[in-house]
Amino acid sequence: MSFTDIKQYTEGDTDSTITGTAILWEDTSNTLVSVSSSKPLPVDIGSATVTVNIEGDYAEDSGHTTGDRGLFILAVRNDNDTALAGTDLDYIPLSTDSAGHLLTHDDADAVIDTVVGGSDSGIAMLAKHQEDQVHLTTADGDYDILTLDSIGSLHVNAEAHHVFDAMNATTGWSVINDDTDNLATTTKHVTGTNAITFDKVNGAGNTTFCGIEKTLSSVDLGAVSQHDLLQGTFYFPDLTNVEYLWLRVGTDSSNYNEWRLPDTALTAGIFETGAQAIGDASYDGITGNGWDPSAITYIAIGVKFDNQTDTLAGLIFDEISYHTNQHTAAILGAEVTSEVSTPNINLQKIGGSTVDKGQGNASNGSQRVVIADDDTNMAGILADTAAIQTAVEIMDDWDESNRAAVNLIASQVGITGGAGAVAANTPRVTLASDDPAVSYLATIAGDTTSLDGKDFATQTTLAAILADTAAIQTAVETIDNAISGSEMQVDIVADGADLLTNTTFNAAFGTAGTADTQVLSVQGIASMTALVVDGSAVTQPVSGTVTANLSATDNAVLDNIETAVELIDDAVYADDADWTDGSSKHVLTGGLYQSSPQSITDGDVGPIQVDSNGNQVTTTARKSLTGSAPTSSSVAATSGSALASNSSRKGAYFKNVSNAVISLGVGQTAVLNDGITLYPGDAWMMDEFSFSTAQINAIAGVASSDLAIQEWT
Repeated sequence: MSFTDIKQYTEGDTDSTITGTAILWEDTSNTLVSVSSSKPLPVDIGSATVTVNIEGDYAEDSGHTTGDRGLFILAVRNDNDTALAGTDLDYIPLSTDSAGHLLTHDDADAVIDTVVGGSDSGIAMLAKHQEDQVHLTTADGDYDILTLDSIGSLHVNAEAHHVFDAMNATTGWSVINDDTDNLATTTKHVTGTNAITFDKVNGAGNTTFCGIEKTLSSVDLGAVSQHDLLQGTFYFPDLTNVEYLWLRVGTDSSNYNEWRLPDTALTAGIFETGAQAIGDASYDGITGNGWDPSAITYIAIGVKFDNQTDTLAGLIFDEISYHTNQHTAAILGAEVTSEVSTPNINLQKIGGSTVDKGQGNASNGSQRVVIADDDTNMAGILADTAAIQTAVEIMDDWDESNRAAVNLIASQVGITGGAGAVAANTPRVTLASDDPAVSYLATIAGDTTSLDGKDFATQTTLAAILADTAAIQTAVETIDNAISGSEMQVDIVADGADLLTNTTFNAAFGTAGTADTQVLSVQGIASMTALVVDGSAVTQPVSGTVTANLSATDNAVLDNIETAVELIDDAVYADDADWTDGSSKHVLTGGLYQSSPQSITDGDVGPIQVDSNGNQVTTTARKSLTGSAPTSSSVAATSGSALASNSSRKGAYFKNVSNAVISLGVGQTAVLNDGITLYPGDAWMMDEFSFSTAQINAIAGVASSDLAIQEWT
């Protein structure tokens, strides 16, 4: 096309030769432009009616197609939510707040404390049915949905808590002094991934404390209550020299409150969780300005020992946290029928006193336990106790008519005592073969000579022999009084003159073999004067052999005594002597009852004590055992050894520290859920009824379940 083919028009021209539609309009600066979406044709409607087809005009219930268009709708900002139309059924613009949020009316704007009406309406709030409560996958601070159980009850947590430190690492922690050493992490833990361990050493600081401390970013606990709790988990390998565990919370190492757990509330060799009420802070432990619950920037934990030289390795501490605590002062006066699903319920106090644990004396913190009537072990104990009671009551009835039913002489109740005549109940005594009296009695029995006119062969009783012996003793003592040195002083004649002359000698002593009234003889010649011995208090020696002849009656008495003594001797046993059932003898023993028992000097003999009912009073002595190194066993899903047999074992303690069920077999194959079964947190200790040195086998519901073990030898 040449330029001449272009037809030019001026404003207002017409052209009848145009067969199509040609639309141009005048843009700015009198420039003609084609009509387009970016340059639409200006239209002055004036008062005419114009019908416009706008894209986005869709029929009701029509389907959506990608790329569909619609109209932009404007709304009016209405901060005060005032009416924008004056008459009912008038058109009115939509209203928004200052942020552009559309104002709506939910027909549920009931005012607090107004009366509920039968036709009131509201907005239903939905929640998710989720029986199994698992950890949320949303991040802390994100929105998430409420959850319900199978009956539509909302899952709630009545306890709020804050973890000061999970103690998975030593980062930020430091020792408080040089009596604390070897700060490190350990995989022996309860929560998280690790726990923190350290040792008490005898450092240069010479203190009785060890512990660790950490500075925190400021934590605001809000309005704490006296019954809220501070909680931590810990492990003590030994408590011999421990006085108490302490926890400090505050602003810094010069301003804090301290909470303490005494050694009597702790147990060695196991993980424990200690929970101290806020209101139980130690008065002596509060330092500086104490703590500010709205600005916690410091925590510390450690142990107080008895002496500064005490040492202990392997202290372990895990997660320190704060918990709000729901409590009530009501007393449960009716049966509690709700089910307790947790396997471990920890009683902190009973009647305001800390609960007693382990061995020791009863106190206000000791729980009263009632043994079931159908307990099989107790039934056996009761039966044995009844039998013991019967036996003791029989012994209690012993008196002069029934001396323990032990008759030393057949058919005779009791035996004679003291001086007196021989009777049917007089015991027969036999002297030991090596008793010197045996040889003396044999000599007496073979000597038929007489003394003082009495024939020993016809002496009727031993009492007469004793009387004669006493008389002999008196006479010999008198003779002894006449001896001076090795000579006897004797006046033969009145003046002692002419002692050696025959005449004088014969006059004094007479002629041998001839009776003479002046001669004192011990030969017993007829008509001679008996020997007179001057009585004195001096013992006179007698030499030679004295022989006594016993009568048949005396021999019978001695035989009875021999039989009685032999019966008594049969009941006496040498140390470690054998006992023969049916033939060995023993003596029943009674006891002494005293309302105020006597004291007995160490090493002295005393009677067996009984109470007013005849029950023997006994005292059980505790024996200190040696603890083996604490250990643990990873229990498989099949029965296997958890603790090897040990003939030196004196006791053992087992605690399930896993989340699975563990069953034990004492010297037998363990069967899951049979026999001794420990749920998570449960423990079992051997006692006098279950003690065994055999191998202890274990099986778990889940493989690799941890079982903590302490053995004593």
